[in-house]
Amino acid sequence: MDFNAVMMATCLSSVLATLIMGVWAKYPIAVAPGMGENFFFVFGVVLIGGMDWTVALSASFYAGILFVIISVVRARESILNAIPDALKTATGIGVGFFIAMIGLINAGIVVRGSGAVVSLGKLTHPAALLTLGGLFLTAVLMVKKINGAVFYGIAATGVIAWIAGIVHIDGIISAPPSIAPTFGKLDWTPQLSADFLAAVFIFLFMDVFDTVGTLAAVGKQGGFFVGGNCPAPTVLSSPILWEQYSAAWLELRR
Repeated sequence: MDFNAVMMATCLSSVLATLIMGVWAKYPIAVAPGMGENFFFVFGVVLIGGMDWTVALSASFYAGILFVIISVVRARESILNAIPDALKTATGIGVGFFIAMIGLINAGIVVRGSGAVVSLGKLTHPAALLTLGGLFLTAVLMVKKINGAVFYGIAATGVIAWIAGIVHIDGIISAPPSIAPTFGKLDWTPQLSADFLAAVFIFLFMDVFDTVGTLAAVGKQGGFFVGGNCPAPTVLSSPILWEQYSAAWLELRR
């Protein structure tokens, strides 16, 4: 798949979904494609499963349609509210560990072997040293309770990487890349094979529980949960509820 087209599609879908979340659903939460689904698409479905990427796109598309349906009928909200608080927290932590593993692999700190086997990479490599330094800086800023600690850590790491020549900047402003190489390239041929149906189910399962875990983690940090549940968007305008949110936020800050 064309990298620039996929990147642009990711940017556009993130902007659109976040606008819908803020303007329509009234939640101050950003929405973007999940890294877990991306990894499963590449490695589980295409590389290991041997499925053509156009067919894999169809599986992801049908899973998305099912996801919208269970969201409209509020089944997903019922699932979120039915999950115990401990499991909500654990799901968010699990998603965080998974994304952290992807970052460690990309930095060369963890090296992939055959199958699911991983090993320690070369920590003296410049990219690995820079990653460890960025993590340390971010951790210090978070311990100091500095707002935007993660952003500052990312920005500082990026600037140092640019100065050290680890990454290169070809420019600041350019025309956006075309999404034509991947736009609408789904294979619309009816697929009823076991592998295809399994991919649809796993995509849907990951969509549901990935968003449940992420929403639970973000919602708890933002003070959006009341009585262990995430209220409907229309309830968010309640002044009494906002007082509860403010109290929860101050408690988190302490």
